[in-house]
Amino acid sequence: MLWVSQLIFGLVQGLTEVFPISSSAHTAIGQALWEAFSGQSTVTFSTSVFLHLGTSLVIVFVCQRDLFLLCRSATHTVLHHPLRWKGGPTKEHPLGQQTPFYMSLGVLITGVIGLVLKRAAVDVFSRPHWAAVFLPISGLCLLTASWHIRSRSKAIRGIADLEWWHYVVIGAAQGLAVIPGLSRFGLTLTAGLLCDLAWYQALRLSFLLSLPTVLAGAGLELSYAYRVPTSETVLPTILGVASAALGAWMAIQVIRREDLHAQRALAHFGAYCLAAGPFYFLFLHYLGP
Repeated sequence: MLWVSQLIFGLVQGLTEVFPISSSAHTAIGQALWEAFSGQSTVTFSTSVFLHLGTSLVIVFVCQRDLFLLCRSATHTVLHHPLRWKGGPTKEHPLGQQTPFYMSLGVLITGVIGLVLKRAAVDVFSRPHWAAVFLPISGLCLLTASWHIRSRSKAIRGIADLEWWHYVVIGAAQGLAVIPGLSRFGLTLTAGLLCDLAWYQALRLSFLLSLPTVLAGAGLELSYAYRVPTSETVLPTILGVASAALGAWMAIQVIRREDLHAQRALAHFGAYCLAAGPFYFLFLHYLGP
């Protein structure tokens, strides 16, 4: 059953991580239902963090060119212009000379908020009723982003056009998303779109900012709860990571489609979160064990 649960929860995590509907909430709720019907508890908050590694592997592959450009830009600035690191897109800095450093600021804000809220996040994960309560908040954020896309005349910014305070706002949004029910991609997409990023630009930025956050979170969980690896736990976990990677790959193929209507998609995801939160809460509270 451990192998089956890792396969299922990995796939769920990958799909719901890329689709902005909170993977941690669906993992927590799914775990509660799995435990109720099978009598086995197989997914903890730490396990959920590790499942995110599968999604991150896919994002690294998808965003490999952007990652290379960011690393090249930062290295070129540090070696040649350490005191002059702000500038628009150039041949050496296609994403803007300041972007790697502003992204680092955003990740730092995410990390500080994430550490402050970590205990609360673990508590919410262990009480899936609360994860269901937070889902409608993600829905409202997505509907706000959908409304903003409809109301603005055009997307006026790319990643290279953002200022430092934009990254503070987006990083803070990502930090709040450590709470199950608050979608990481949902909140960062909303923050990016409210900063007037184009849809694909906001999507790229959400992907890029998620990588150091997930990797750092997995590293912390490993240091907090290190265990001597055994075949009984390691191999099913690897299967879960691979399954999460498969789910993330399928979701990315959908969400990156050029004919995807961003406003309509965000409205659909938002409506789902608004409806799913009360449904899961009532189901767990009244019909669950």
